[in-house]
Amino acid sequence: MKPFMMTVNVGQRGEIVIPKKAREALGMKTGGQVQVYVKDGSAELVPVEDMATVFERLAQQYGTKDFIVDSDKNYEEMMEEYARVHR
Repeated sequence: MKPFMMTVNVGQRGEIVIPKKAREALGMKTGGQVQVYVKDGSAELVPVEDMATVFERLAQQYGTKDFIVDSDKNYEEMMEEYARVHR
């Protein structure tokens, strides 16, 4: 899909409505969650996947079915990789 940008309004309590086109492009469902990634004066919304899906995708990416998290450092590295992939 070709990248696109949309403008939305911020409500009184800080809420925004993610336009349908963006929700569909991201595969977002009602009740789903997003992470808000803030850096250098901008924000990025990243859909939250369940951990099993994240680990499965990373295992496939690294070419192994036996991808095991054995320390907090590995978990943090995987989450950093996840964030890089979704930027």
